[in-house]
Amino acid sequence: MSRRNTLRGIHGTKVPPGQAKFVTCVRGSALDIAVDLRVGSPTFGHYDVTLQSPETGTAVYLPDGVGHAFLALTDDTCMSYLCSQEYVPGTMIDIDALDPELALPWDLKEPPIRSDKDAAAPTLAEAAAAACCPPGSSARRTRRPRCWAGRRARKAEKGRSVSGGRRPPFSVFPHAPCGPRRPPLSGVPRRGHGRGCGPSGLPGGPGRRGAPPARPGRAPRRGTW
Repeated sequence: MSRRNTLRGIHGTKVPPGQAKFVTCVRGSALDIAVDLRVGSPTFGHYDVTLQSPETGTAVYLPDGVGHAFLALTDDTCMSYLCSQEYVPGTMIDIDALDPELALPWDLKEPPIRSDKDAAAPTLAEAAAAACCPPGSSARRTRRPRCWAGRRARKAEKGRSVSGGRRPPFSVFPHAPCGPRRPPLSGVPRRGHGRGCGPSGLPGGPGRRGAPPARPGRAPRRGTW
């Protein structure tokens, strides 16, 4: 529990072991700020601000390498922490919440109430120079997620299917890149489904062993299947 105008943080955990947190305010109101402490990260030193209270029901997830600080806006403010693992002594990272280089938007009207440990914490630049901050993961290349819809669309534009086979240059569903092929005529088998069907899809077409064309007014003769 914290009194009004109490400033706590910035607190983080070394990696390893790391410690992810799920933070929410269950009583009172607090201005919550998350800061990226990972050296080498594209967002190193960046922060995100959230106003937390039981009425809003907002919670913040803090992954490994992200520091946390909050300012109590009312008396009897209570913050709840759900941690991924137990606290290991000697692995906590302390950063000055009033670091002028970070310039966090606390909007203080008077000097905040701080613990001696938080007031004596180094700045982010000093902690990074002393190798106290965890390394970032930007140097490790991550695999780009696959988008099958985009892949199918690109393959369809080239006239190929996803499996590599040739696709027909026509489609009765222009809005669907991977739509079905041309449907067969009523009562006529599909192209290539029988030996009596020629390339035109009709019995007696210019294929091999096709049946003679149907006479007007009569049903077509059934070919050899």
